[in-house]
Amino acid sequence: MTIDIEKKLLSKLVNISELFRCWDTGLRAEAFSDPTYRQAYDFATRYWRENQMELAPTKEMLIYEFPSILIDDVVEESVSWLSETIQRKYASNQTQELLISAAESVHENPIGTLSDLWRESYKASQVVAPRFDRVNMSENIDERRIRYQQRLDNYGLGPPYGLAEIDTHTHGLLPGELAVVSAYSKVGKSFFLAHTAAQLRRAGYTPILFSLEQSREEMEERVDAYFSGVSYDRLIHSQLSFEEVGVLRRAQDELRELGDLHIQRPPEGDRTVTEMVGRARQLGADYILVDQLSWMDSEKKYTGDRATTMKHGDVIRELREEISNDVVGKIPCLLAVQQGRTSMEGQQRRPEMWKVAESANIERTADIIFGLSRTPQMRVNNATRLDIMGARRCDIKSWLLNWRLRDRSEINVIEEIVE
Repeated sequence: MTIDIEKKLLSKLVNISELFRCWDTGLRAEAFSDPTYRQAYDFATRYWRENQMELAPTKEMLIYEFPSILIDDVVEESVSWLSETIQRKYASNQTQELLISAAESVHENPIGTLSDLWRESYKASQVVAPRFDRVNMSENIDERRIRYQQRLDNYGLGPPYGLAEIDTHTHGLLPGELAVVSAYSKVGKSFFLAHTAAQLRRAGYTPILFSLEQSREEMEERVDAYFSGVSYDRLIHSQLSFEEVGVLRRAQDELRELGDLHIQRPPEGDRTVTEMVGRARQLGADYILVDQLSWMDSEKKYTGDRATTMKHGDVIRELREEISNDVVGKIPCLLAVQQGRTSMEGQQRRPEMWKVAESANIERTADIIFGLSRTPQMRVNNATRLDIMGARRCDIKSWLLNWRLRDRSEINVIEEIVE
C-alpha cells in the first residue's frame, strides 16, 4: 500500500504545479520507504530547483534515470493527500522504532535513553515539517499586521547586547538573526558573551551560553562578575573584600529571583547545530550565545586540505537556517569567531573581515558582524574598540568601550569613534 502511494505521488510530479504543491507540504526524500522512489523523488525535486523552479522532470526522464520505477498516466488522488499519507506513515514508523529501541535500553541507561529519544525524535520531526520558503502576500495580510504590531509594541527592538548606544543603533538582535563577534585570541570574545548573557537576564530574557572552549566554571565566574559588578580578577584569585562578597551574594540572590540563565559545555560529539539549538529550545531559552565557532561539530565528515574550512562553512549555514526555523520558533544567536592567527604587531590592529575565520560565509550569512580590538596602550587604559564590520539593518559605526576587570567588572561605551 505504501509503495503504491509513493508511486502515485511520483507520477504526479511530472506536472510543475503539482511539484510546487508537494514541496510546500514539506515532504522530504527521507520519508519514502522504498529506496528507489526515495532517490527518484530526490532527483525530481533537485532537477526542479536547479532549473529555477520552472521545469519539472518528464515521465520519460524519470524512467530513463530509474528504469525499475512505474509511472501512472492518471492519478485521481491529490498531491496533498498522497504527501500527508506518506508523512504520517513515516512518522508512525519512526515513533514505533524509537519506542522499541528505548524499551530495550531504558533499564540499563535511562538517562542516555531519554537523551537519545529526544535527539532522534527531533530529527524525525524535521523530516515532516512543512516548508515556508514562499508566500502569497495577498493571503497573509493578518499575519504581517500582527508581526508589525508586535515590533511596534517593542519599539522595533530585539534582545539587547547590553550596551545602550550599540543597542540603540542596531535595534538589538531580532529572533532568527545571527550576530558574530570576532577578535584575535585573548582580546575578550568570551567576556563580551558573558556580559551580554548577564544583561539579557536583567532585561527579562532567558539566555543559554554554550561555552565550548572555556570550562563551565570559568564562564560562571565571568557571568557572576558582570552580573554583580565585583572585580573579576579578585574573584578568580579569591581576593574579594568582605563588602564585595556581600555584593556578589546579593547579585546571586537577584539572579535566582529573575529566573534561568543557562551555561552548558556539551562534550565533543554533542556540539552540532541540531544538538545545541535543540537543547536551547528544550530549556525554553530565547537567546543563544556560542563560544566559539572553531569548537563546534558538524554531523558530516570532511577530509582533505580544506576539511576545516568546509566544516566551518557548513556549520555557519546550518546555524543560520536552524535559528530561523519558523516551524519550531525563531531564536537569535550571538556567535564568537576567532580572527586568523597573526603576529603580535597584527594583534594590535583592528580586526579585518578577510582575516575572520570563514569570512566569505559569515559575510553572506550573518546579520551583523562585530570586531573587538585592543592595543597595548588601550589594555593599560582599560579600553577596547568595538567596530561594526558589516550589518544588514544598520550603518557601520565604531565605539571606544570602557573594559574593566581589575577594580570592578564593567563594559560600557565611552564614546563613538569618528574617523
